[in-house]
Parts: sequence; C-alpha cells; structure tokens
Amino acid sequence: MVLSYNNIYIIKRTHQLAYSHNHSGRERRQQREIDKQELKKAIKYGKRERADPGRNGDRRWKFTYRGVVYITDDSLRHEITSWRIDETHEVYNNHADDKLVDTHVVLVVDSSGSMRNNDMKGYETRTAAVYDSIMEQFLKPQLEMNKNTGKIGNAVVSLVEMSTDSRVILDRVKITASLLDSFRARKLSRASHHGNYMEALDKVHDLLLEDYYLDTQLLIVFLSDGAPSDHLDIPCSHGYLVWNTECGVAKKEQCRHQVRKKLLQLCTDKITLLGETFGVDRVRFNSVAIGNPNEDFSVLEKMSKVLPNGSFMKLGLSTNLLSSTFASLSSTLTSLRTDTGAGMKPQTTRTDKTKEDVAKASMQIARDLELREAGKVVPIDIWEYDMYFNTSKVRFTHHLLNMYDVEYISSHQAKYKKQWCKTSTGQYQYEDITDFNGIAMKKSYFAQGAERQAYRGIEFQLNAHATSKKDLWIQTGSDLVVKESRHWEELKNSKFHTEFAKTQVFATCAADKFNKAVSTLIFSRLQPALTPSMRTQMLAKISNNQPILPHLFVSFLDCAVYEVMDPNAVITSGTGTAWILAEKMLQGKYTKWNNNGGSVLKRPEASASGTASTKVGVIDSIIEGDEDEDEDNAETEQFIPMYDVPQTFSHYSYKNAVKEGEESFTCLICDIQGTWNAYDGFNFTDPAVHTLGVKGRRGGTDKGTEGIKKFFETHKCNILCRKLGLSDAATVLSSLGSSSAKRK
Repeated sequence: MVLSYNNIYIIKRTHQLAYSHNHSGRERRQQREIDKQELKKAIKYGKRERADPGRNGDRRWKFTYRGVVYITDDSLRHEITSWRIDETHEVYNNHADDKLVDTHVVLVVDSSGSMRNNDMKGYETRTAAVYDSIMEQFLKPQLEMNKNTGKIGNAVVSLVEMSTDSRVILDRVKITASLLDSFRARKLSRASHHGNYMEALDKVHDLLLEDYYLDTQLLIVFLSDGAPSDHLDIPCSHGYLVWNTECGVAKKEQCRHQVRKKLLQLCTDKITLLGETFGVDRVRFNSVAIGNPNEDFSVLEKMSKVLPNGSFMKLGLSTNLLSSTFASLSSTLTSLRTDTGAGMKPQTTRTDKTKEDVAKASMQIARDLELREAGKVVPIDIWEYDMYFNTSKVRFTHHLLNMYDVEYISSHQAKYKKQWCKTSTGQYQYEDITDFNGIAMKKSYFAQGAERQAYRGIEFQLNAHATSKKDLWIQTGSDLVVKESRHWEELKNSKFHTEFAKTQVFATCAADKFNKAVSTLIFSRLQPALTPSMRTQMLAKISNNQPILPHLFVSFLDCAVYEVMDPNAVITSGTGTAWILAEKMLQGKYTKWNNNGGSVLKRPEASASGTASTKVGVIDSIIEGDEDEDEDNAETEQFIPMYDVPQTFSHYSYKNAVKEGEESFTCLICDIQGTWNAYDGFNFTDPAVHTLGVKGRRGGTDKGTEGIKKFFETHKCNILCRKLGLSDAATVLSSLGSSSAKRK
C-alpha cells in the first residue's frame, strides 16, 4: 500500500512504515522539458528575488535565467515548481482582441494539380469554379447578415490550400468586402503537386487551437477532387514505399492495400482528435467531393462520418450542385450565427484602450528584476500606469510636497476596496478593506477575454526616501491582474465586478466542500496506518479545511473590487466614478482544464506500466480499494492522475446545491483554469457557473441546463468521481433529459 501525506510517501509493508521524498516538482519539470542543468545555472547565474509565499505563508525564492523561472523553498534545497516564461503567455490571453468570435469557419480547398482541369462549365479551372461559389453562395449572404447587428454572432473565416505542402492562406479573417477580394484573387492561383490530406488536417487543428478557450462554434469545409496522396510517403509494414518501389517481402498490391487502410485510419483519427480536443458538439466537419464521378472518395466520405454533425456531398463536375452546396453550407453558418447571437443584448466594444506592447513590457519586467536583484527600489513609471490614491493613507513629509501633483491625486482617488472575507463562523462577507495606500494599473491591457480586459497592476505606497518625482511611488505586495469590462455598457456601475467577485467566492465555497470530502476520503484510507497522534492531527486539518495532501487541494483566488475616481470615467459612466477588479497574478504554467462549452483538456497518455509517470503527470497519491470490494474495484493500487482532479471538482460541484438567501439552486462550476504545483495544489480563477433551469443567472457564460449537459456529454468519470460517490455522467444526462430542469 502506497499513500502520500505531507509530500512524503507512506509505504506500508507488513505494518512497517518508511519515508522518501516526493518528486512531483521534478516530474513537472521533466514534462516541460526543462533540463536539470538549466536549473543549476538559474540558481548560479540567474536573477534571485523573493517569490510569493506558499499557501501556509512559507517563504520561497524565485530565480529567472534565460527564459526559465524556478521556485524553491527558503533553504534553496527543495524544488517547488518551474516553467518557461513563454508558457505563461497563456494567462488571460485566450482571446485576442481581433479574434473574439462566435463561429469560426475553416475552408480547406484542394490545390493539387488536377484542380487546373478545364472541365467545369463556365470556368477555366476547377479552382476558379470553387472560389467563385464560395464568394457568391457562401460569403455574400453572410456579408448581408452582418447588417443585422445585435441578432447574430460574429464569424471569421480561415483558408487552407491543400497540396504537397499545405498552406494557411487566411487566418481568422472577419467577413467583410475585403475578404471577398481575397477569395477573388485565389481564383487565379495555380494548383500544383499532390493533395495530401494529413498535413491539411494538421493545419486545421493548429488554426482551431485558439478556439479551445472559447465557446466558438466550429464549421469545417474540406473540399477535394480526389483521394488523398499521402500514401506515397507512407511505408508498408515491411518498410518499403510501395508506390515507388517493389516490396522486398510481400506482393506490392497486398502492401498497397495495407497502406491505404493505414491512411484511412490516420485521417479518421485526426477527425476524432478534433472532436476530442474541441468538443464533438462544437465541430461540424463537412466534406465536399468534386471531380470525375468514378474517383475514389471513400476516405473523404468516412472522414465526414466520424463526428455526429458531419456531412458528405459528392457533386461530380456540376457547377449547379457546387453552387447549391455552398448555399446550403451558408445556411448552416447562418443558423450557427443566429443561435449564438439570439437573445444577446447588443453591447458596444470599447475603443478607448489599446493592447500592450508585449516586447516593451517584457523589457520593463526584466529591468525591474535587475533592480530588485540589486536590492534597489523599483519605482512606478507614472506615464505607464493609471494610479488611484487612498488619500486617507497618503501622508507627505515637507521635503516631498514639491514632488507630487495635488490636482492629479485629488482627481484620482481610490474611494474603497471591498473583498469577500471568511468570518470566524466559516461564512463569507463582503467587507471594506481599509489597509491599502493605492492601486495602479497599466494604461494598456495585455489580454482580452469574452467579457473583460486584463491589465498588469500593483498596489503601491509612498516612498519616504524619494529624491525625485520619478521614484515617489513604489510597489507593495504581489503583482496583480486588474480587470475591466470590455464593453461600454458594463462600465456604468459596479454590478459587473461585484457579480464576478460573487461567482468567485461561490466557487470557493464549493471548493471548501470538495476539499473536505477529498480529505475525509484520504483519511479513511490512511487511518489503518496512522498513529493516534497522526489521526488527531489529520482530523484537526479536516475540521479547519486544511489539506491532508496539499497537491490535491483546490482553491480560487481572492479578488477585490475598487471604486475609484477618474476624470476619464465621465465618458464611460457619466459620473467620474469607475470600478475595477483585481486579483493576485498567478505564478506557474497556466492551464485550462475545461471550458463552459463542454471541452476538456486531453489527458496525456499513461505509460505502459500504468504507474505514476511524468507523461501522465500523476499525483503521488493512491487510493487502495477495500479487500471486500467488487471485482470491478479489485485493483490493489489505483492512482489519481493530476489531470482528473479539476474534472472531478466540476462533477462534484453539480452534486451540491448551494443556498442563496431562501432559494437553493443546482449549479455546475466549469471553465476551470489556473496553475498547479505539488506544494500548493490547484489555484483557479475566472470560473463559469451553469445554473440548472436558469440560463444567464450568473452572466453571459451561464448556459443553464444546456451548459450542464455539455459538460456531462464529454466528461468521463474517473476513480476520484467514483470514490466520492458521484453519479456517473450517463445517469446525470438521463435525468437531465427525462425531466424538466427544476429548481430544488
């Protein structure tokens, strides 16, 4: 029996206990391909500064060297976590400002040599016929729809031309007149070489990666005039390219048949991967076959049948059928855009803010690190930040009076800071926080989501030793992420932010319950191997909602709402008052485990042995089945993969109705994203909540019963779900489908 407690393996062998160190930090480093020598160099040559403390307040060090960040404990001997700086670009950067859409269309058009054939009536080439139909029957109706703002969702189009080396011609371009011009120009493009399906499908997958974090509907149109040519580069089982040479072992035709069969499997596997990655309910894969009716389109047809919303259309060389097919596909797109836009209150995107220059920001961060490493004060660049002052806390000595701008401070006050705080009774209250000097946020946002813009921020204080206006203000505390609405309409009052804060504390309450349930489960398995004092210690931790196994602990960030005075807010709110929300910036590799549209982060494959491996990211925790359990649970050692914990939390949240006032609602918490390390567990932020039977109760991301269904349609229950006694996904779906969504 192997269990883990306080990051130490407990290995039970005939009632004897032995201890060895937990190697989770090392495993995470190996997953990210960070060499041990890089970490040694980081400690020896890198920038050293104090990291944010651990969950229990333990002191830590942070080293940065050549793009690698390395966190250790205070003794420098124990690795907490490590990551590459470029990995953190995922943080809050899931939606580029010009790519926020409801529907993404990816067109794959065959550009192999046969597309030059002059056999489609009225056109010089097949290529010209295809692009003309796309323009006239597919895009122009959508261009007309764009005039119907407020009733439809936004759509963008990407284009891949398939050849021996497939190319992305257009990447997420809005449907405008200029897009039609781009397709008009493609009518004259020269098709050549072979039509390789595999690389084209890889390009499609890459184009859709950004949509993983969105609720985008995905419409794929894959058009070809023949069978795939990838077989030319696929060896048979004996290692021969049998379209170029004889097989030295078996008959050529036998090996060719084998290669064709393998190619079919490879192509359909890529469609399966699209469904697994982005959600089978989101991806519509439509294949279109043009050309000689005697051509073999079996692969194209079978690709269309992998996902439930697929279609296959065989058109021959008829231009009329080609036109009607793209008219039908345009109707499908219209339906998708109408569904995503229906009932949406039109909102106007802000134009007063610009996106941060990433290169410039990176240089500034590097300069700040150098100053901190040298033990110097890091001043706030007043030209880069909007600053808001708690005037009840700011006090100036005589020699500082000539350095500050009285008018600016008086017109940029921070009136209050409010935060949900846990009381002695375990309840949460929305309280005023008075112990702060001021908050500053960058003038330009570094990322943008469906509803919010994210800015780098800090709390600051007066530098009593300032010698000039430049170093009058200095940072205090951790780096922050400051959020504002990206729509003008949401800037007129504090509700937008207070509802967000309420959702986050709602998720925190669910996390408290989940942690207690998991700790109780682990305690029940550990109990036979524990001494009385260890049992007492663990029970105290459970009672105080402290983790028995820190790496399984789930938490959500605390966030605070500030009301500030800002002259620019006269334009936005009409009052000169604005509201911003701030939370601590997470440290580590940012991961999104699921979203609010049913998509789930694909879990890495397990090793052949099925034991803890760096590929799986297995947490060093094992739940051992009881000896008298059924054969289905007869495994003596059952691992809890780290990737399963966030999914189980979402599942668990549905089991627990949460009372609000006199009403009780059944909800499911999803859109789970944040960081993990073995010492602090999971730190999540920005969740979405689906409310059973009450769509939109918690904002635009609350999709009600349909959102709950989408989660359970893709959720696969794991060992932790079963040990916590959760109903399996099929049972939940059956209950949702057979009964109307009722409030409990």
